[in-house]
Amino acid sequence: MDAFVLKYGGLNNPDFTFTNFQGGRVSSLSPQKISWDLGAILPGYQMQAEIGTLCTIQADNTINGRVKINNNGKPFTLLFTISKNTAAAISLAGTDELIKKRKDRINAVLEHCRITTTDKEFDKAYLWACASVDALVTTQDVKGIFAGLPWFNNNWGRDTFISLPGACLVNGFYQDAKDILTAFGTFQDTLPISQYYGRIPNRVTLQDVIYNTTDGTPYFVIQAYNYWKLTGDDAFVKSIMPKLKIAYYAAKEKFVDANGFLTHADAETWMDAVGPEGPWSPRGNRANDIQTLWRKQLQFTAEIANHLQEKELAADCIKSEQLLVKNFSAMFISPDFQFADRIRKNNTADYSIRPNVFIALEDTLLITDKKTRTRIFNKNFSSLVTPYGALSLSYKDKNFHPYHEFPPFYPKDAAYHNGIIWQWNIGPVITNLCRAGFAEKAMTLTNELNRQILHQGAVGTIAELMEALSRIHTDFVKKEISISPAETFFLRNSTFPIFYGESVLSCTIKKTGMDYTISLQRLAGVDNGNVIFNLPAKQSLYRVNFQLDKNTHYTFSVRKGKLSVKNPPVNDVSFSLQNLPQYEVFDRTLLTDFKFAKFGLDSTLNIFRKPEYPMLNNNDIKKVSKKAVELISAGDAALDEAYSYPTNPNFKPGILDIQKLSIKEDETNYFFTLKFSTLTNPQWHPEYGFQLTIAGIYIKNGSSGFGSGALKNTSFTFPENRQFNKVIFIGGGLEVWNAQGEVLASYLPAPEDAKLPLGSTEKNEIYFSLPKSLIGIITKDTQVTVLVGAQDDHGGAGLGEFRKVLIEQAEWNGGGKKHIDEHNVYDFMYIN
Repeated sequence: MDAFVLKYGGLNNPDFTFTNFQGGRVSSLSPQKISWDLGAILPGYQMQAEIGTLCTIQADNTINGRVKINNNGKPFTLLFTISKNTAAAISLAGTDELIKKRKDRINAVLEHCRITTTDKEFDKAYLWACASVDALVTTQDVKGIFAGLPWFNNNWGRDTFISLPGACLVNGFYQDAKDILTAFGTFQDTLPISQYYGRIPNRVTLQDVIYNTTDGTPYFVIQAYNYWKLTGDDAFVKSIMPKLKIAYYAAKEKFVDANGFLTHADAETWMDAVGPEGPWSPRGNRANDIQTLWRKQLQFTAEIANHLQEKELAADCIKSEQLLVKNFSAMFISPDFQFADRIRKNNTADYSIRPNVFIALEDTLLITDKKTRTRIFNKNFSSLVTPYGALSLSYKDKNFHPYHEFPPFYPKDAAYHNGIIWQWNIGPVITNLCRAGFAEKAMTLTNELNRQILHQGAVGTIAELMEALSRIHTDFVKKEISISPAETFFLRNSTFPIFYGESVLSCTIKKTGMDYTISLQRLAGVDNGNVIFNLPAKQSLYRVNFQLDKNTHYTFSVRKGKLSVKNPPVNDVSFSLQNLPQYEVFDRTLLTDFKFAKFGLDSTLNIFRKPEYPMLNNNDIKKVSKKAVELISAGDAALDEAYSYPTNPNFKPGILDIQKLSIKEDETNYFFTLKFSTLTNPQWHPEYGFQLTIAGIYIKNGSSGFGSGALKNTSFTFPENRQFNKVIFIGGGLEVWNAQGEVLASYLPAPEDAKLPLGSTEKNEIYFSLPKSLIGIITKDTQVTVLVGAQDDHGGAGLGEFRKVLIEQAEWNGGGKKHIDEHNVYDFMYIN
């Protein structure tokens, strides 16, 4: 290497940068690991970093990384760059300048977005959120918004467009919004023969583009419309009109049914968790939130089309919207005002109570009768909404999962959309609460978000998920016991910017009891327009309508229910006052005084039903015996995998290459050892000891009940003479099956099992024991087949299944198939 740059800073030590440092010698460099001797800096120290976890490889093979070091109680972080390009390596030495630029950008964002209220906690939380979301607006080939860090550092369509209003539009970062919309538009599937024709991507990465979501496209259209309305950018809507046209006509051709509903697959909504047995919360083929988004897509496409004189398109969209609205209530709302979360393919309604109801309730043009809307709200609020968020499934539902992970009862994905809280759903809940006149409850939820941003987890951010029931957390070092969640205060007074075209207005609200004053002051820009305030006063709502002109300061006060206007005087402002019902969206006479959901752990929930087969624990599967004798010991050729690995760097070379199987026995147990070329542990689940490898051990030890299909998405068919009676699957846990696909026993690792995990990356082997009673008789002549593949738990933990292999490899799938119907097995062994 031509350049080796080290930069480190210890506690109470200054930072040092070494370029072409002679005292630090690179002793090894491989695709897996880097080792070096720090020489004169710390004599005798040798450090090692593993590619993919602590290090990243750039396109020009430059390697950047970091290692945490403890030097006699003084911890510090060592950063390094190794590169053939001296300039690239030296760039690390310029981190101080990069840090300064980053700080300057954050300060500019904070100043741009600053608001002031009487609740200083709220002010700090809001600015933290602005800085955090700004860090997610990135350019990764194209401009986008990362779904989250560190796990979701890609541009996801749905997440991007849910986030776009808060990240870019209300803050006035219009160029970012335009760039993001334009970028996603370029990735629209425009191939008419494609099954996803017309869709905006679900995810865009440097490696691939996928389209397996139905709501990304309506969200795209909605935010394109919102951007246009906020900026008046006609050039943009003209450029994007062909995309909107394809999105509409393609959906109408491929996905819209006779009732005008937009159809979709079970896992193509935001509740998209999929496990080895299929979607955990299936919502096909017509979900209520999808119909809400589809109606808005139709409305906004029609408005833009009319503006651009595309009259035929506008008329067709309006006709489709009318058909949808006409049929929606009849299909989704029962006579007793139950609200269907989805309509199944067979036209039956699924009345599961989920937070999607609040997305639909926001749309007054879809559920047009306010009495109906009010009754639906009454039925759903207290089953879903807690003071700290909205449950993803009613706590009264027998499929309710209160905790994100609850071994040994279920893996993460089982709970993902079946109970635990997604914080982004607070938005629609707050909107409905405010419309219903329950501002105090809305602020309870808002202040819960404030608390999370300032005091919980990754400071400055909101949790993606929160468990439905509190767990007590103890920290003996801090001498602290915390019980979460907690309610906080109600915000009453505030000052915040309003971005209007190129103008910036400052809005100040001062409130005392039921009296308040709203002041509007122009800070910058000369854009004029119509301003409408809806001002509540006792049981009515004043609507103030006036023209924003050269005046810079307007003040409206409500005292004892009466409105007055100052600065400028009334005769300088054209306005009208209407005494309107306060509750335009809901019927006040029908509203109940909602209580937040309050519940405990219910022992009758499905999650506590014990399976008919035994659940093994770590002691059961990690037995050792000095009396064990070897029955089978068989090796396999090295580096003989059938396919190329997925490109994600966590798929280390050799993790799918089986080298040896050993089976031993004592009087009561069998002892299995699987040896691999290497194993990897990305530390996603330390209790497993390894990940991304899955194996099946197929045993023929009986005279009947043979199986020939290899199960677990292997797509592998056994030769006729290699059928089996029992199979042991090993991945994120362990299961024993019979030939009919019935589970006989299972082991799901618990966090404490990290002390003695199933696999070992030091030995590159998986070792476990099982009772003989589960397996039957094994002799030295027993026919055994081993299949090895890339493990896929679909992100939700658990045993997983064999990851799909396609013709072309990508980040998360292998490649090299000659035909798509071929098996997904990388390596196998036939023994006896």
